[in-house]
Amino acid sequence: MHVLRAVRRFLAGCPLLPPLAAVACAILAVEGGRGVAGALVSPWALGVAAAVLVAVAFRLWRISAAALLCGAVALLYAGMLAEDGRAMRERAFSRGSLELQGRVVRELERGCIVSPGWNRPDVVVRGDRNRMGFALGDSVRVRGVPTVEERPPVPGMFDPAAWRRGQGIAISLDFVEGENLGHTFSFTDIRRVGLDIRARLLRRMMPPGTEADPRRQVLCAMVLGDKSSAEDETMDVFRKGGCLHVFAVSGLHVGLVFGIFWKLFLALRAVRPKVARPLILLLVGAYVLVTGCAVPAVRAFLMLALMMLGLMLRRRVGMANIWCFAALATLLASPCRLFDAGFLLSFSVYAGICLGVHFCRNDAPLIHPDPYLPRRLWNKRQRRMDLWERNARACVVVSLSAWLVSLPVTVCFFHTVTPYSVLTNIAIAALLLPLMFCGLAFMLLGWVPLLGAAVEWCALQSSAWLIAVVGFFAGLPHAYLAACPPQPADSAMLLTRFSGACCVLGNPGLLVNCGNDKTASFTVQPALFHSGYRPAMLLVSGKKASLAGGADTMQREFPGMGVLRYDSLPPGGFSFRTAAGEFSVFPAVESPNAADSNRAPVVLWQGASRRILYVGDASVDTLLSVPEAERRADTVVIGRHPLQPVMDPELLRATGAKRIILLPNAESPLRERDVAPQAELVPLHGNGVFAL
Repeated sequence: MHVLRAVRRFLAGCPLLPPLAAVACAILAVEGGRGVAGALVSPWALGVAAAVLVAVAFRLWRISAAALLCGAVALLYAGMLAEDGRAMRERAFSRGSLELQGRVVRELERGCIVSPGWNRPDVVVRGDRNRMGFALGDSVRVRGVPTVEERPPVPGMFDPAAWRRGQGIAISLDFVEGENLGHTFSFTDIRRVGLDIRARLLRRMMPPGTEADPRRQVLCAMVLGDKSSAEDETMDVFRKGGCLHVFAVSGLHVGLVFGIFWKLFLALRAVRPKVARPLILLLVGAYVLVTGCAVPAVRAFLMLALMMLGLMLRRRVGMANIWCFAALATLLASPCRLFDAGFLLSFSVYAGICLGVHFCRNDAPLIHPDPYLPRRLWNKRQRRMDLWERNARACVVVSLSAWLVSLPVTVCFFHTVTPYSVLTNIAIAALLLPLMFCGLAFMLLGWVPLLGAAVEWCALQSSAWLIAVVGFFAGLPHAYLAACPPQPADSAMLLTRFSGACCVLGNPGLLVNCGNDKTASFTVQPALFHSGYRPAMLLVSGKKASLAGGADTMQREFPGMGVLRYDSLPPGGFSFRTAAGEFSVFPAVESPNAADSNRAPVVLWQGASRRILYVGDASVDTLLSVPEAERRADTVVIGRHPLQPVMDPELLRATGAKRIILLPNAESPLRERDVAPQAELVPLHGNGVFAL
């Protein structure tokens, strides 16, 4: 009975929770049921009914009516968007192209996002922005062909389809032709004004010639929300330290800005509180506009405005109800946000912080002179100790709560775990306020003589301290882990996502090829990390410079990894040993043909329970130069040599292999009966990850 009363009291104090639950279940029903008709028979539709029935059971009639209305609206709107997006994709793929008219609502590094209307899904148009000639807010007519995008080979790598799903984008098009229809006023123009102001402020905070300074990169990202100037090395420090959230303007930044303005108005005593509250809201709203109107910042500003409005109207403010209102408004305006990692992290972390604050508020102090002694009788030392203890405990509890509630989201979307992020966020808690204050002062007063130099020095010093603290935790062992456990020592993997293939044998073992710098950064290194591999040696097995371009990138990501290049192999080959087994690299045989630029060696790995011969793109002469006893293996991997391909059935049968794998680039005349019944022929097609 007491539990039922507590539930009814909670629902009465947070009346928007059942409507929020109904809206979330309705969106999930549309996603799972593939349309409005399928959503009605989806199991998630029972969640909508449950949210309504719970309110009815406690005789909260208005709440039940609101839950029913919000659930119906979300069901119809999300279903309409899903049907429209499905029809758009079918039309594009059946005709081979798609023509649409809309407004540019966002500019990308290569292309833009076009919105056909408020009640229709958006479309990504990829291409050279100079060739397209479109700007933010322009009304355009474009025609493009559907972009062929492949799924990531392993969980945790960037998934374009998942990103489009969370942004409400129906399809991605490659630009063919387009027409600029002019410019009409819309909310996008207001955002454009804010972005133009940000660009001018960025030039003040990062003058020409200082782009490589990590302190200024952190300042621009934290104060103005601009990550375009941040180098990968700077972002990796914060990513591995578990506090990459400081790079995106969110509720943390909005709260700090509000606190700074509030304290300034109180200290100046020039404006009365009745005037100060709406004035501060205008200033914080301008800050959100200048920083790009990110979803977490808009959520924080909306909640802050509701809280201040309640205080001005002398109404009881419930933070849980405000949280529900912000989430409800966001999902009703854009149902796709339910599948966006930023939305889930923002709202889940805020919920964790509220739980931590509630725990600290109701818990008894650990340091007190006497539980029966009134606080007014405490001396200064006792009050100071109590204040220190409460603040320290609140920092620990809030950081731990935020980390625990965000852990499932980070594992699901990013496939990573940062075990030291709790300690990192506790350590930087005292640095964020001075950094934000100095950054705002530098942004607003940097043009003033003498004073501008002083605030610039303070801002750069605060940024340097933040980088040093985060770098300390990021440099600790196992600071950034994949969600999956490390692979066994006798495991091996093929990755085919660029010209040729890369192969990792053993763990820790030998990595054969890594592509150029871009391929190594965005494909090979993330695939190895999220798959649970850590190479001990990199073999660059091609003469082209592009095949060696990613070696430096791989060494930065895997410190201590050696690099073995094809031109540095001794004539007799090279052998080394790790915990995964023994590796032998046999150099390529020089070809008398001047047109033959291939210098791929042959690799043999002898593990504890298996033996793999990686021929790759090596020539048949190189394979024959390997001693016959070293050619014996359980598995043979063959690629493509332009002049001397390894396709002799007798030579392959002599290896004794039970499985012969042909890489996607292999132009194979082999057939199954050429190597059967001794071996199984496995031709690989397309790009992906294949376990050996």
